[in-house]
Amino acid sequence: MRTAILITTLGLFLGFATTGCSHLRVDTGNFWGDRAQLGSTENRNEVERAIERFRWAMVERRPDLILHLSAAILTFGHSMGVVQSREEFVEVIRSGAEIFKRIDLTDRRLTLSGDVAIERHHFSADIVYEGKLRNFELEVVEVWQRSDRWRLIARQAVKVQ
Repeated sequence: MRTAILITTLGLFLGFATTGCSHLRVDTGNFWGDRAQLGSTENRNEVERAIERFRWAMVERRPDLILHLSAAILTFGHSMGVVQSREEFVEVIRSGAEIFKRIDLTDRRLTLSGDVAIERHHFSADIVYEGKLRNFELEVVEVWQRSDRWRLIARQAVKVQ
């Protein structure tokens, strides 16, 4: 990927037409930093805020905010194989079937491509599930799409091996 960034950047400096690289990975570990994709800093910040608001809405049991931050087509995959629609996930929050006491997102990796953002992160949470407080350590991928605002359209969690 870093080679693609370098080649694309060199092509821009030298005036060559560049094709085949319609998006660039934005991560703080690459040579070009957050400015690798021109104009992406604002988008990156907006997506990060939406992800944080969604995390907060889960902990604070705010189904209204979850609805606001997600698309009607949301598919929400859990680590145990259950896949829920937006309405099903919102009902879990509303009913208290799962109560998120704490959620920490670490090792975050965000990729932007036009109006689509993909974030992978480690999800560490304390959740009251089936009446017992349990700790979950998961790897999660989320797909966000921008229309009038950034909205979560897909999420899938897997257990850490």
